[in-house]
Amino acid sequence: SMSNAVTPLHPLHASAYDVFTVLKNEYHIWVCPNGGELASQIFRVGHIGALTPQDNTVLVDALQDLQRRGLL
Repeated sequence: SMSNAVTPLHPLHASAYDVFTVLKNEYHIWVCPNGGELASQIFRVGHIGALTPQDNTVLVDALQDLQRRGLL
C-alpha cells in the first residue's frame, strides 16, 4: 500500500537518480532517491514535517524548469 509520508514519482524520459541529483545540486531541493533496482526509475517526495505550500510551489517550479530544459 502507498505510504502516507512520501509519494513516489517515476520520470518517463529521465533517470530518477539524475533528477534527484539536479534538484539537490542546482535547486537546493532534497527529495528521496530510491535505491536498488529502482534507483534510476523512482524518486520519492516527502510530505510530512515543517513543509509549507510555498515548498510545494518551489518543487513544482523546479520540475517544470527541468522539463523545459529537456531534463525531465
